[in-house]
Amino acid sequence: MLQANTQAFLSYTPNSYDGEITLLRTYRSLGGDRAQELILGWQQFSTQTVQVHFLPGRHLTLLRSPHVQQLAETLQTCLQQPQ
Repeated sequence: MLQANTQAFLSYTPNSYDGEITLLRTYRSLGGDRAQELILGWQQFSTQTVQVHFLPGRHLTLLRSPHVQQLAETLQTCLQQPQ
């Protein structure tokens, strides 16, 4: 299964998306303060802007209390915004 997932990942070529991308990332994942580092290369896949929302914790703790509450609030806010 892992080998099949790895092969699928390596052979996938994403298409351009004609909409805004919402990127959720943790404060602890920051490695610098340059704009490209903030959006992690997602701008190349969209003709619109990349909206970045910073969340507490780390990648592995984001779905655990207390960080998951902030994640839920941020997702709710994003989903309520007009398309």
